Amino acid sequence: MKENTITPAEIEWVEKTMGPGAKVRAASTLAGSTSSDLFLCAVETRASTVEVVLRRYREWENGYDLDVPGYEAWAMRTAATVDVPTPEVLGVDTSLADGLAPMTLFTYLPGGVVLAPSDFDTWLSQMAEAMFAFHQVDAVDAPLDYFPYCDLPTRTPPEWSAHQNTWARAIDIARGPEPSARHHFLHRDLHPCNVLFQHRKLSGVIDWVNACRGMAGVDVAHCRWNLALMYGMPIADRFLRFYQELAGPSWNYHPYFDLMELVEKLDWKPAVYPGWPVFGLTDLTDDLMLERTEAMLLSALARS
Repeated sequence: MKENTITPAEIEWVEKTMGPGAKVRAASTLAGSTSSDLFLCAVETRASTVEVVLRRYREWENGYDLDVPGYEAWAMRTAATVDVPTPEVLGVDTSLADGLAPMTLFTYLPGGVVLAPSDFDTWLSQMAEAMFAFHQVDAVDAPLDYFPYCDLPTRTPPEWSAHQNTWARAIDIARGPEPSARHHFLHRDLHPCNVLFQHRKLSGVIDWVNACRGMAGVDVAHCRWNLALMYGMPIADRFLRFYQELAGPSWNYHPYFDLMELVEKLDWKPAVYPGWPVFGLTDLTDDLMLERTEAMLLSALARS
């Protein structure tokens, strides 16, 4: 199988999933995905021609968790209960029949990724509103609860940093105790590359592979980390202010969440995320990513 090439067997599965008489008339690769292959398919049905997205999961032969497509399907069904545009799941296949990789099929949403908004406040506030809306769902039926993406007991300060003692302090805080907070439905990867806009209005939140149930601060921190690296701490702080306004004075954003987000990433030296240049953010450098990572670190520690 060639990467980024849809196969005849995958086309056949899409047609079968879409129902009797369905035919894939065109298929193209969608840019920006780094953990799976995405294909936009124009499918002719008895009623009309519709656009759907096929996700092919990568690395499934190397111990891939075959429950992940089911997690994504659960997440999209749960997200559909919220008044925010999200894809509708149409099918899941983890049979591995005929050499197929694990796949999900879902509806295509209009719009595109915007990384150079003309009005940052409007852009940030709409992302905060969508995130807050998802957090109103308790999701007690979640198949997956939040867990750190690293082994905290074995974490050590990164060799690439000159600030070993500062990172050691951050690691100690990340190891706990964690703040006490209500648990909600989390996207867990809600950042600017997973939010679509059309005519300056949010038109979709996509990529539900990592969804789970946990504390709202987990989602906020992940978005803040992306914003801090892409644009600097002032933009990340503005996003937090918009979310805080929605959550109200009773909600407390503990610096623990920023520090945990940073500590989770210590396996990799800060570098430009490959998806950002794809969507037009081309003025970033790896040195700037390192500088902004440690700016976020110092900001969080100053509040702890």
